[in-house]
Amino acid sequence: MILPIIPWRQLAIVLILLLVFLPRYGAAQSSEIPEILDAELSDYPYPYPVDYIQLKNENKACQMAYMDVAPKQVNPSKPAVVLLHGKNFMGAYWRQTIKYLSGIGYRVIVPDQIGFGKSSKPSLHYSFHQLATNTRQLLDSLGVSKAIIVGHSMGGMLATRFALMYPEVVTKLVLENPIGLEDYRTLVPYSTLEASYQRELKTTEESIFSGVIGVGFYPIMGSRVWCRFGCPMAAYLGILQKHFSRFRITTNGGQCISCGNCSNYCEMGIDVRWYAQQGQPIIRSSCVGCGMCATVCPRGVLNLENGPREGRYQPSGFISPENVRILS
Repeated sequence: MILPIIPWRQLAIVLILLLVFLPRYGAAQSSEIPEILDAELSDYPYPYPVDYIQLKNENKACQMAYMDVAPKQVNPSKPAVVLLHGKNFMGAYWRQTIKYLSGIGYRVIVPDQIGFGKSSKPSLHYSFHQLATNTRQLLDSLGVSKAIIVGHSMGGMLATRFALMYPEVVTKLVLENPIGLEDYRTLVPYSTLEASYQRELKTTEESIFSGVIGVGFYPIMGSRVWCRFGCPMAAYLGILQKHFSRFRITTNGGQCISCGNCSNYCEMGIDVRWYAQQGQPIIRSSCVGCGMCATVCPRGVLNLENGPREGRYQPSGFISPENVRILS
């Protein structure tokens, strides 16, 4: 293939035109964004009008910015769409998405979460729980009872938390490159700063002393020796577990592979593996029902269950060799 040869004079003219007009074009584009921005991006242009809702987080007044874009043509069958931004972003980067969704009949609501974009940035204990609560307050103020929730990056985890907290609001959940799907409420239950403060107010000298007695010798005696012979809390829990508790460790001996993880991790020194092999529930005064053995069991043989007291001493079903018949 033979490429056409451009005369040097024409090439020179093209280069001169580029050098003259490109800087002007770039300046026209960059003039829309100020060189210096304040903490709430007051002079930063958003693609649609920005409104604010007044909130109170941890007794601090703050305002949450949002865009509420009406559809080009109202369609009652289409719910509102809520777009949740990522950690290093704000609602303005949803520009093209807003334009498309509003153009096909969706009402689009795009908040700047507290701490981001044009919203207030107070010193708080930020959490997904609080951000989800703020988003629900925004929707309530706008009269939105049903919505499609779309989350990107950190907004994906926020969208997941919102759906878990308010499933009655979410009609669809759309996640774009979310940072995670874990429900950390089961591991670390959410507590407001005010609730934590009220718990501290209830602390007494007796409760502090009991805490010292409960764990004071733990570092000296070691976990197993202390839990089995010294800890008063373990003794108390053991009595409850033996005679009154609805919780118990049940086993399925037919699946036990005798790895010994359960016995190794039991702080009370119980030979849990023996119970697992025999298919017997673990109900004895030394068991505190912590469920550690069930957590480390790779086969799911052990389970921490909550059931009626009646019949709790009866072993679970066990498959013995006499009950197995091999078909040839």
